[in-house]
Amino acid sequence: MKQYSSISKSETLHTNVQYTPTADGKRTMFLTPNSSVSGGQSTSNWASLWTEQVTLLRQEKGQARKQASNSTPAAKESNQLRAASADRRENSVNAQKTNLKAFIRAEKILQKNIQRETSVQTESGLVMVRESEALWREEVMKKKLSALQEATSSLVNSSSTIWRARCSEDLLRSKIQALEAQLQVCLQKLPKDGVKKLGIQLERQKLVYEEKALIALQKVIQEKTDALIKAETMQEALITAKAEAVKWQSLYEELQLSYGKLMENQYLSIEQLQQLHSQVERIRTREAELEEEVVSLQREKKELQYNICLLKEDYEILTEEIQHQKDDGNESQGFVVHALPTSEEEEPRMRRDSQVEEQLRHTQDKLLLKEKECEELQTELHTMEQECRSSQARLSQCRDELRQLSHRSRRPTRCGSWWKVCVTFLLLLAVAGVAILWLWHPPFREQVEDLYSDMETRIENYLMDMASPQHSGCFRPI
Repeated sequence: MKQYSSISKSETLHTNVQYTPTADGKRTMFLTPNSSVSGGQSTSNWASLWTEQVTLLRQEKGQARKQASNSTPAAKESNQLRAASADRRENSVNAQKTNLKAFIRAEKILQKNIQRETSVQTESGLVMVRESEALWREEVMKKKLSALQEATSSLVNSSSTIWRARCSEDLLRSKIQALEAQLQVCLQKLPKDGVKKLGIQLERQKLVYEEKALIALQKVIQEKTDALIKAETMQEALITAKAEAVKWQSLYEELQLSYGKLMENQYLSIEQLQQLHSQVERIRTREAELEEEVVSLQREKKELQYNICLLKEDYEILTEEIQHQKDDGNESQGFVVHALPTSEEEEPRMRRDSQVEEQLRHTQDKLLLKEKECEELQTELHTMEQECRSSQARLSQCRDELRQLSHRSRRPTRCGSWWKVCVTFLLLLAVAGVAILWLWHPPFREQVEDLYSDMETRIENYLMDMASPQHSGCFRPI
């Protein structure tokens, strides 16, 4: 290996480059003809190595022929095998020789081309070359050298593999020789009948082993088919479980929507109930005020009626007196003589009568006004009572609706019970499928863990939202 590395290292290009300024101010490059590739040593080394290999192969062939002449028929067969392997080795060596010759020819051609490219001489012995052309030539040379280095490395690797193969062949040959010696000893010890019996026993053992191997293969195939069937069933169960999970998720979303609607309806009904309660309280306070006003008006009415009665009595007394005076108007002249003072006395009476009449009129007008006010208040009371009754009816309806909703949510129907049974059965099937997948399918286990963590986070978020002050009205009593 050290020789091969020295060969690859020695294949380098040596050039001497000189730069001289010209009259134009440009720099010119001069290449001296020192460029040489040290390929002679490498070729000599390769040739010496291959000559050693060829001599070794020839010695092995001679030994194989000698052993073939001296050994038994079994040894002859082994010698034939050795000869075949030696022929193969010779063929490979010949191929490597041809490759090496081609490589040497390519090296020589390269050297000639390099010399042609770099050693064009004039009378003075130097050539002026442009910098770009020189660089291009250097790049070409580098590429060629890299290709040569790759070829040498591949050759080194192939030679190392050949030497390893030869070492392994030597080991195998030694093992074969030892086995041949053992065979010869066994053949000398055992007679021909014993050999036949051993062959028959070996054939029987071979048949037994073949039968056992077939049985084992059949078992393995059966287990494989069972495993495939189980995998298909598990896949079907997984698909059904996924479909059921999608259904349950859709049902959960629908129930969430219905729950939200019910909560909104409950909030609205609670607000309506509170408004109705406030309206009822207002109506009751208004009713009490109106009742107090009615009582006060009734008292005033009674007082006015009492005053009217008194005034009527006074009026009747005055009318009787006037009538009595009119009846006594046809009396004697003495009465006429005294008419003037009586008329003077009657004038204040007449004034009193007129005042009494005016008071009666005023009191009658007041009574009429009070009666109208009482009628208006009675109509208002009647309307307020109707509103109270309607509000009470609405309250009773709302309470009945709330009770019905609570009863619906509490009482389970037969359909609900059957539905629950079906759901529990499906859940049990899903749990069984999930358990089987958990045991037999590790990726499904990871998916289930991710889904469980996601569900847990969602439930926690939902509980936190329900416990927030925004939803605190859900738990208030009516």
